[in-house]
Amino acid sequence: MGGQVDFACNNAPTVIAQAQGGRVRPLLVTPQRLKELPDAPSAKEAGFPDMEKIVGWTALMGPAGLSKPIVDKWADVFQKLAKDPDWQAGNARIGGIAAIRSPAETEKYVREQYEMYSKLAAALGMRQ
Repeated sequence: MGGQVDFACNNAPTVIAQAQGGRVRPLLVTPQRLKELPDAPSAKEAGFPDMEKIVGWTALMGPAGLSKPIVDKWADVFQKLAKDPDWQAGNARIGGIAAIRSPAETEKYVREQYEMYSKLAAALGMRQ
C-alpha cells in the first residue's frame, strides 16, 4: 500500500478491507474463493493447484504429555464452537474458513505443514 512491496502473501482477514478498497489487488486466494473477494480466483482456478496447501492456520497446543482428560475437554469445546452460529458468522465476516480438527487430525496437519514449508524453504535456498 505504501509502494515498498510489489508482492506479498497474507491471511485474507488482514487484507480484505484493503482489497475491497482498491489499495491492493488480490491475485488469488487459497484454499477456495471468498465471497468478500468475488473477483479473486482460487489458486486452482489461477493454475496453481499446489498453492491450495498454503493457508493460514491456528492451532491450540499444549505441553508434551498433556493428560487425555484435558485434551478431550479442549476437543469437546472446539467441536461445540464449530457448531455455534454466532462464532461461524463472526469467523465468516472476517474471511475465515474454519477447519476444526480432532487432536489426531491436528497433529497430522501440523506435521504436513511443517514438512511442506521445510521443503519449500530448502528449494528456495532459504535453509541449509
